[in-house]
Amino acid sequence: MTPEQCRIARKKLKWSIDKLATQAGMATQTVGNYERRKTGTSEQTIMSIRRAFLRAGVEVDEL
Repeated sequence: MTPEQCRIARKKLKWSIDKLATQAGMATQTVGNYERRKTGTSEQTIMSIRRAFLRAGVEVDEL
């Protein structure tokens, strides 16, 4: 999942960065940094975000 796909999925769900962070069980800053490509992001973090989207019914790879 790319940061762009993350933003698209979040907008599709009308989720704020805060909402996604809560759903993924992580800090808001972590999600924001990922979307802005500000820091390296672990595979575990990306998988947590992806699972949050899947639980909400969005398959990121289809975006």
